[in-house]
Amino acid sequence: MKLFKDRKEFLLAFLIAIAAAAFSLLPTVYAWLNTPEGYWFTGVSSFFDPWDINTYFAAMRQGFDGAWFYRPSYNPFDTWRVPAHLTYLFLGNLSRTFKLSIPTIYHVASFTLGIVFLLFVYLFIRFFLKNKFWSLLCLYLVAFGGGFGFVGIFEGILLPDAAWPDATIFQTLHLPHLILDQTLFLGVLLLSFRTLTTFSWRYGFLAAVAGVGLGFIHPYSLFVADVVAAFLLLGLWLKDRNWRRVRFLSPLVFVSIMTGSYFLKIFYLDNFSGGPLLVGSAAVGYETRSVWLLLGYGLVAVLALVGVYHLWREKTSQSLLLLSWFFGHFLALHLPVPWQRIMIKSFFIAVCLLAISGMRVLRLRKSWIALAMVLLFSSLTNLSILVYTLAIARAENPWVYLASEKHQALEWLRQNLSDNVVLASPELATMVAANSSNFAYMAYQDARADAVEREKIENFYQGRLESPQKFLQERKITYIIGGAGEGNLDGVDYLGKVYENEKVKIYKVL
Repeated sequence: MKLFKDRKEFLLAFLIAIAAAAFSLLPTVYAWLNTPEGYWFTGVSSFFDPWDINTYFAAMRQGFDGAWFYRPSYNPFDTWRVPAHLTYLFLGNLSRTFKLSIPTIYHVASFTLGIVFLLFVYLFIRFFLKNKFWSLLCLYLVAFGGGFGFVGIFEGILLPDAAWPDATIFQTLHLPHLILDQTLFLGVLLLSFRTLTTFSWRYGFLAAVAGVGLGFIHPYSLFVADVVAAFLLLGLWLKDRNWRRVRFLSPLVFVSIMTGSYFLKIFYLDNFSGGPLLVGSAAVGYETRSVWLLLGYGLVAVLALVGVYHLWREKTSQSLLLLSWFFGHFLALHLPVPWQRIMIKSFFIAVCLLAISGMRVLRLRKSWIALAMVLLFSSLTNLSILVYTLAIARAENPWVYLASEKHQALEWLRQNLSDNVVLASPELATMVAANSSNFAYMAYQDARADAVEREKIENFYQGRLESPQKFLQERKITYIIGGAGEGNLDGVDYLGKVYENEKVKIYKVL
């Protein structure tokens, strides 16, 4: 089949992709254009975890300095580097090459990759749906859809589509590594399907290559892809009782075992502190439950269940792939593992494809009002998040704007104290490593340990810590940012003041 043979179809898909990528970028552009006088825009305006984006900026800073292997930016205990955060190390090197700021490269990459990704998703949709109308409708659902999360956003009661940035596609369009993650995930699924239905070693090895890339960006997604491939293999065996196709998946199984073992050793056995993107403990406390997911995906989930019933009766090879994707991914989301929640990525694409099947069964095309209501309600969560993010882009939000004096202090750090470990308040600590070549000390791993460390930091600033010098030495801290809002460090005899402006002071640990 010639892809995008119909220019009008391609143009409509392209416009949907551009619109989704542009709307995803809107809060950042708005915050940048409306920076208050006396403040500096951090480069981040996000409803979800802006501190995580500073983590990605910090990895890009290492790439900007020429690194191709990652060292934790917020934990001075680990001094070795591993091939992780490769997306951001690469973007950081691009930033240096083109002499553009790190936030600029980040958002340009997000916008560009978002468009390419959605066009790739559309090709994937067309693999399942032959009708252009339903295919374009499915792309809209994927790009803008959500569930009932909008009901509780302004009250702080968050369903999955409003609580997790990777629960819907729209909210991942400003996160380059998640875009690449989902692209490679779809590639592994499609190549695995081709492998099992054509008995081809070529597709088997291509699936393995895509699996290596997926594993190095997000090993948890590779695990989900393997589960889906296993479900597909079982479904095809039940259909024709032919086990001969199993061997063609051996390259993917081999690279999955090797890649999974490698990252298991690094992040768990060696306790490498890779930050929230890579460490499974980042997802502790989140749970995915059937009813919770159903509410989170709202009308789309209800229609998807209708689609599941229809495709279960159909049982074509493509139907088996979609059903295997849905049930395999759904099972993975219910496994009792600490990284449970972060495996949800790409699940929404399967839900949307099944929802379109449900719409066709219910003949919603004949009822434009019903169809319009589905599209409207499925878009309300992302629209509400967009409005809320625009509303909180105020000077009082330290994740969006820094006082100019604090920015000047960060610039001074970058120019004078590179490679040293700095202690700062949680809000400022993430920006230290993002804006300079310093390593910032910050408790960023297990939730309980994080609470203990934050208490120690607070006690240090308030002078209530029994052995402050020991606390600093054990964590290899050489400089401390203090000042208005950061704690009172004046008169502490074991610190030497090395920098001071109106609101910020930087002390050297003697």
